[in-house]
Amino acid sequence: MLQDPIVQLESSSRGPRRSKARARRSMLYGRMARILSALLLFCAITDNGQAQAPTVVDPGYEYNVKAAYLYSFGRYVKWHAQALARHHNEFVIGVLGENQFDGALEKIAEAKQIQQRPIRIRYWNSFDEYEPCHILFVTNTIDFEQQLEVIRKLATDGVLLVGETEGFASQGGTVNFYVTQGKVRFEVNKNSVQREALTIDARLLRLATPVDGQ
Repeated sequence: MLQDPIVQLESSSRGPRRSKARARRSMLYGRMARILSALLLFCAITDNGQAQAPTVVDPGYEYNVKAAYLYSFGRYVKWHAQALARHHNEFVIGVLGENQFDGALEKIAEAKQIQQRPIRIRYWNSFDEYEPCHILFVTNTIDFEQQLEVIRKLATDGVLLVGETEGFASQGGTVNFYVTQGKVRFEVNKNSVQREALTIDARLLRLATPVDGQ
């Protein structure tokens, strides 16, 4: 099981000797920890405000953490006006492939907004069903060749392409999740960010692992 993401992030700030760079990074992880803590709390609350049993929503479950990160990406990424306006008053997060979020994205959408817009969650089993969105999460249940096709076809559409498969970012995806030592981390392809005409907040970039060569 994954470690509690809040413990992960806060523990990174411990130690008697820290450089200024490490201290700044620890502060950033602290901010992200607070965001994750709040969002995971939303995921653990029912519609009537009563807390569910811990077995229902496990804060160590990686897809709860990924759901919180997807929301955070929406907060810390800027889209050009045309891409942002394509859905009028909604911010759309799409999931391509098997849905493993178990309602976590919907609970976030019920409680939060992105870019001062209500959040809409869409699911597609195949790319043939795809409709434009702001963030597209491509699950590892999609064949990698098909993932590459998605990257090629959406290369300049202003979509934040997020994956969870090794090689997704290095092959042109924007962000890719990976798990290391029980922690969910993400890498960013800065060239893809520029290609999609996106702007990622420097604070978020400092939390990311750059793709090789960048």
